[in-house]
Amino acid sequence: MVNDVVETCPHIKLQSSFIEPYHKICTQIFARNNLRRWCSVCRKSNKRTLRCLECEYTGCLWDQHFEQHVKESRHSFGVDLKNCHIYCYVCKDYVYHPRLEMLRVKIQNIRAWQNKHKRLPDRYEQTISLYPYEKYSSICCTAGLRGIQNLGATCFMSVILQSTLHNPLLRNLFLSGFHTFETCKRSSCMTCAIDNMFASVYASKEKTSFYGPTVILNLMWKMSKSLSGYSQQDGHEFLVYLLDQMHSESGGDNSFPCKCPIHKIFSGSMKNVITCSECKTQKVATDPLMEVSLDLHEPSIQGCLERYISPEHIQYTCSDCSAKTATKQLFFDKLPPTLCLQLKRFEQNSFAISTKVDKVITYPMLLKMQYNFNQDSVDYQLYSIVCHKGTLDTGHYIAYTLFQDHWYLLDDTTITVVSESEVLNTQAYLLFYHEKNLVYEDEHSEKN
Repeated sequence: MVNDVVETCPHIKLQSSFIEPYHKICTQIFARNNLRRWCSVCRKSNKRTLRCLECEYTGCLWDQHFEQHVKESRHSFGVDLKNCHIYCYVCKDYVYHPRLEMLRVKIQNIRAWQNKHKRLPDRYEQTISLYPYEKYSSICCTAGLRGIQNLGATCFMSVILQSTLHNPLLRNLFLSGFHTFETCKRSSCMTCAIDNMFASVYASKEKTSFYGPTVILNLMWKMSKSLSGYSQQDGHEFLVYLLDQMHSESGGDNSFPCKCPIHKIFSGSMKNVITCSECKTQKVATDPLMEVSLDLHEPSIQGCLERYISPEHIQYTCSDCSAKTATKQLFFDKLPPTLCLQLKRFEQNSFAISTKVDKVITYPMLLKMQYNFNQDSVDYQLYSIVCHKGTLDTGHYIAYTLFQDHWYLLDDTTITVVSESEVLNTQAYLLFYHEKNLVYEDEHSEKN
């Protein structure tokens, strides 16, 4: 069961010397005034910059100019000039306090109201004080269940990281120490960053109630040009990138089937069978399977899957009888322990304009999948869902995840307990299933 006590940064002291400058900086940032937003050292404004809570120094987070200021001044806190979140250099992480977060959101909302109405709302001073928030209960957090901070249009990354954290096979793999910073020889390693994320989230309730994925974001920008920058990206594209990166960093190669741990968890295979219409000669090819991308022509996932593997007539020249037509059909040959289903909600219309498909597709908690030419089957348990809300231009990603037999809605740093009926009635974009009955091979029994 989740505790009701939030573990906040132990270095935050709710005193006037802390609250007043934080209130002032938040007001300036959200008012979009002439607050200096460039680094005091490199003079650049296109990097993540922090404003010191105890003086007027502004410095880069990633180029460590702010860290140098911390060492010289012994000032520990910086305020992110993009979103007003607090960074603690003692904790080496973005940190959280429920009352300060409520203050931040309240100031943001009031400044938005002011920009629209050209005046402050009535009773502004009473509205902005911390006192009214003391009656609110703390947000739930526990080891293994933590929100992920949005670092600026990074919700596409956060939801995939949440599905990664709650994959039981990946969790056991990383917590067993299969890849650690101490043994890795790479200077820039995404798998090391993911290992650190698992350690931070699952080790204990410490420092903060949410995780700041700054290292993962920085590495992604360095390694992937298509995913760099603050523009909104596709969650599925980040999933493909992340799995491929961990595959290559954990000893994976181009062989099929690959024996690396990542492909053992996510990879399966498909049989592509082409049957001549005349002589019935068959050509069979085996292809790797990392995910199943489904067109939304049916009302249910089961219907979409049946359509995915249904036979289709194609133009084909048979090498045996020279017939010009054939039937092509896909079969699940080997199913992976983790099954990822992508619902194709983004497509181009006849005018080559990208649009979003808002069609409702039903899906089950337990999914039975057949393989080996329908001779065998696997029972899958739904454990995570990624949803895209809004339009293509102004959308937002959220995730649902199963944790300790309860379902939770994860919206950046906000965690909410939800019912199973809500989970089954959301507009899913990515569905993650794992084998309901995972069987671990016993090498000794196999040898005997």
